[in-house]
Amino acid sequence: MRSTPTPQTERQPSMQLGVLLCLVAGVIGLVISVLGALTDLSRFFQVYLSAFVLVTEIAVGCLGLVLLNSLVSGRWLFATQRIAEAASRTLPLLALLFVPVILGLSDIYPWAQSEVRETLSANQAGWLDPAFFVIRTYIYFGVWIVLATWITNRSYNRDINGAPGFDEGARNFAAVGMVIFVITTTLAAFDWTMSLTPEWFSSIYGWLSLSRSALAAFAFIILLLAFYWGRPPLRRLVNERVFGDLALLLLVALLVWMYMNLIQFVLIWAGNLTYNVSWYEPRLAGWIDMTNVLLVLHLALALILLLPGLKRIRAAVLLIAVVLLILRVTELYWVVMPSFEPAGGAIQWWDGGPMLALAGFWLAATLWLLGRQRLLPVYHQTLGAENSLAEDAEGAEATPTPAA
Repeated sequence: MRSTPTPQTERQPSMQLGVLLCLVAGVIGLVISVLGALTDLSRFFQVYLSAFVLVTEIAVGCLGLVLLNSLVSGRWLFATQRIAEAASRTLPLLALLFVPVILGLSDIYPWAQSEVRETLSANQAGWLDPAFFVIRTYIYFGVWIVLATWITNRSYNRDINGAPGFDEGARNFAAVGMVIFVITTTLAAFDWTMSLTPEWFSSIYGWLSLSRSALAAFAFIILLLAFYWGRPPLRRLVNERVFGDLALLLLVALLVWMYMNLIQFVLIWAGNLTYNVSWYEPRLAGWIDMTNVLLVLHLALALILLLPGLKRIRAAVLLIAVVLLILRVTELYWVVMPSFEPAGGAIQWWDGGPMLALAGFWLAATLWLLGRQRLLPVYHQTLGAENSLAEDAEGAEATPTPAA
């Protein structure tokens, strides 16, 4: 077994500074949110939902990458493993942050209002029962938390106990966990955002939500990785080839997201069914400007990423990742708000408050969890027992904290 790494003295202060800055941003966002809630409580809950869904999708997307890491081999997964693990372990915090959605249930979802419930079919009324909705949501979070805790504990304990080679137990767990993961994320998408229009249904919506989650997770990981890829041990690992793989995966996630949106639109619009087309009507009328911005910018970013050689220019890919995260904020706002203002509505000055608050507190938790472990695992299935990168970790990483 390898010796216990010596404490690292360079990385921790910067990590602590990042946590502090994120907490300050979260507090500022919280103050803005309170002022917004005092102005229009119903709108606050509606805007809060879009912020909550986005942050949760990033964390859930990172959980998907952690599960994938136990199923396949790849150095790009090795480079991003600790970031994805830290983000996935914030799911208990997000379960707590779902409480405001519960408090504003009747302000957000039409089916939670007594006059609307009378118009629902028996099946809809049963599935969209407020109490059952809340229970289902915490079942989803319970499943995700179990998946994240088990798989990350396994990874952290390998560093402490010294277990080189392939982890067959983790792969078997991840194979079953991935199936459960897809089912629960699909149902959560149906509940949280598709049910904003209870008469509307799309069988592709779950896959569209998964593609959006993957795109947001990849963009977030590239952004956070940028703060550490110039220092050991990541400086040696994140070479031109690995970074090119990350940029390519960002492009693939973007193309899959575009494809899912296109397929859903074509199938629904071609069907010309009133109850299906109704979801697109406000977004192609009162919200057409935001629709066009999302369409044009995503297409432009995809074309830019297709340019030969650009995927190896770190500054360019980092900028694209930042823009994609901003577009995810815009997209979730576009998904949620037309359900309440179909004729179009002005963006309020405080609409960004809930997003700033949730993103600040969530990112602070992610950085805190990331700072408790090495930036790179000592052992990884892609490198086996002869992991030369472990030598970089020794003396350059913080002493690992035993998993709970």
